[in-house]
Amino acid sequence: MNELIEEVCELRKDVGKLTTTAVSRQEAKKLMDEMRIAADKAFQQCEEVSSEAQNLVREMKWDATNYACAAARKAISSVQDDVKAAGNTLRIAALESRKEALFHISGTMGVFGGVAAVGAILGGLAVFWMQGRADARAFGKNPALFCTDAGGTKATAANGLRFCGVWIDYNPEVSPPLTSRR
Repeated sequence: MNELIEEVCELRKDVGKLTTTAVSRQEAKKLMDEMRIAADKAFQQCEEVSSEAQNLVREMKWDATNYACAAARKAISSVQDDVKAAGNTLRIAALESRKEALFHISGTMGVFGGVAAVGAILGGLAVFWMQGRADARAFGKNPALFCTDAGGTKATAANGLRFCGVWIDYNPEVSPPLTSRR
């Protein structure tokens, strides 16, 4: 386009020189008409070139947009693959963590079960041990009530006192015989 403008400028200069050196007005008019025709052709070519340039710019914009979209799709696809791979890695790690947690929980439950069993055994022994003491205390407070259940015999001494005889060593030389009542 710049070249066309320069050519038109050169033509004007040449026409200007020719008109000053021309012999007649008719020749000058003829040269001016030829210059107008050449200028019109130059402007017409300039418009065609400008229109073609605009079309090329539109096509370049369209191509650039398409290339940018294709590059963006490719980048997104690459990122999606990376995200999927990272997600799979995290899923595998979560499954391993669950297995490990179940292992530790089962171990903890085993220890807890063992402690509970030992506690139950110790509790049973304590109840058994305390039961004997409680029975002995109850027997001491009410011997008449618990005498026969404890394996004893209700007896009366020579002086008239009554007692529960659990273990009686009878020696006739020391004491007279006891009378027993059941």
